[in-house]
Amino acid sequence: MDITERKRAEEALQQRTKELQLLTETLEERVKERTAEIANLSSHLVLAQENERKRISYDLHDNVWQTLDIVKSEIERLVSKQGGADWAAFQQKAKQLIPVIQKYGCKNPFSAG
Repeated sequence: MDITERKRAEEALQQRTKELQLLTETLEERVKERTAEIANLSSHLVLAQENERKRISYDLHDNVWQTLDIVKSEIERLVSKQGGADWAAFQQKAKQLIPVIQKYGCKNPFSAG
């Protein structure tokens, strides 16, 4: 009984098994590398989002407080004029200040409605 063909088949099978094993290891290594890349990119994205939130928060804080400080100063200046209030100047300045206040979503607490 000649077992040469069987031996060749077994050797070919072993060779294919080794090749598949090598390919599997290579693929697993690439998956690990890509997973590490994704984790790294994810952490960079989170950091970028946090930095952008801080920047927006800072900008909003600065702009809102500067605007409110200007509005307060203008009101104080109009109210504290010597010789009484200049009603026409007060009305004109109020017309200018209301859109500035509304820009930040503030509603007029003195309006009916």
